[in-house]
Amino acid sequence: MGASPKPVIAALNGLTLAGGLELALAADFMVASSSARVGDVHANFGLVPGGGGSQRLNDAVGSRAARWLMFTGETLDAEQARSIGLVHDIFDADTFVDDVWAFATKIASRSATGLAFMKRMSRPHAITDDGLDLEIDAAAHLVVGPDAREGLAAFAEKRSPHFTAVLP
Repeated sequence: MGASPKPVIAALNGLTLAGGLELALAADFMVASSSARVGDVHANFGLVPGGGGSQRLNDAVGSRAARWLMFTGETLDAEQARSIGLVHDIFDADTFVDDVWAFATKIASRSATGLAFMKRMSRPHAITDDGLDLEIDAAAHLVVGPDAREGLAAFAEKRSPHFTAVLP
């Protein structure tokens, strides 16, 4: 989505967690339904982001808020997500689709050339290939490890996980 010269809006309605959040973070910005819930819950399952989330979350909310979201596995409501800058606008759940459509139409009425240049000029510079490579390596390492097995089993069994793995 970052390579597209057109603005990309992530419209969050319902749950946007873990990989769903990573996908939304690839957009230029996010809007949410008043009933939306958002979070990076990888830590709850002994996992780490593997789709660019650790890099793009830093860009979206700053490194301290990103670490807080990643380390705690908290799920935020739409207002909480807006308060940290993760979500930029909230629309009523009952009129969400129409409101997002109207908002997107407003942006689409702007100069496509101007928007494309603004998008290129404001591209985040903190997201690097090295950072994305490290994330993929960490995700691949953890997904086959004991903590991921325990985290996913605990989720399936509706219990708290008991992680036992040691630092690499």
